[in-house]
Amino acid sequence: MRRTGRDSNSKRESNSRLTALSVVRLNEPGRYGDGGGLYLRVAEYSLKDGRPARSKNWIFRFERHGRERQMGLGSLNTLSLAEARSAARECRKALLEGRDPIEARRKSRLDTKDRTRLGEGA
Repeated sequence: MRRTGRDSNSKRESNSRLTALSVVRLNEPGRYGDGGGLYLRVAEYSLKDGRPARSKNWIFRFERHGRERQMGLGSLNTLSLAEARSAARECRKALLEGRDPIEARRKSRLDTKDRTRLGEGA
């Protein structure tokens, strides 16, 4: 894939979106854009015994109050391309409503934890 944009770690063919097949085939470490702030991050690291390993994770990148932020959406093993696009769409909706998607997720998790505690005490 050809590198584009100001981010030298982003790899993307001009005006193309990821496909389910390309997501499976991408193995070179880097960030691959799908559009709308959604990226597939392919990372390479070493296991404790020295063997190489790779991970593929979905990232939503956005800017809020002049600051660039990244929000992890989940692993490729957990979220399909379609599910990652849907999650990114929800993040963009939160931004349009003036909410920070990271803070919204944190608040949602805290609310769920509080409801679980209340349910256990009853």
